[in-house]
Amino acid sequence: MKKILIVDDDPGFRKLLSTLIRRAGYEVEEAKEGAEAVAAINKNVPDLVVLDIVMPVMGGYEVIHNIRFNKKMPNLPILVVSSTKEMQQDVREAVGVDFFSKSGSVNLLIARINKFFQISETSGMNSTFREQFEELEKIENKMVNREMKMLERYILEKLNRNKNNVDSSRPGDGNIDFE
Repeated sequence: MKKILIVDDDPGFRKLLSTLIRRAGYEVEEAKEGAEAVAAINKNVPDLVVLDIVMPVMGGYEVIHNIRFNKKMPNLPILVVSSTKEMQQDVREAVGVDFFSKSGSVNLLIARINKFFQISETSGMNSTFREQFEELEKIENKMVNREMKMLERYILEKLNRNKNNVDSSRPGDGNIDFE
């Protein structure tokens, strides 16, 4: 069973994510801040670290630094899940991490984790983590585009249905009902 370490100082978000990741079939370990995460990683290296950036005491960038300069695990995959709007592409590439916004769909996050492990199992170590993360971004973009198209179709259907139900004898009564 794949093991994922979740590092986040927000206990509610950490617990929610832990529960969903466990339901997806993974073993989960939690850390509430960076130093605790580094100790947990040194004790038992996980298959993936899901990491917040902004935390008290030791932040996410320090955790990334500790991982990347540790000779035992310089290639440990890290998925940054943060409320910061984004992480600069050049920073992501320089430290070899993937990024997911906390404002994104938790279902997409779980799908991304699942897809990451599928890609890493099928491609083995022949592809780099960066290539795997790029593949994940492509898949996620397709999923978001598909969801947006479904939403657009739904709205258009509602607009057309309401347009057909408007009473033309009452001018100005074209209120749209989105129930």
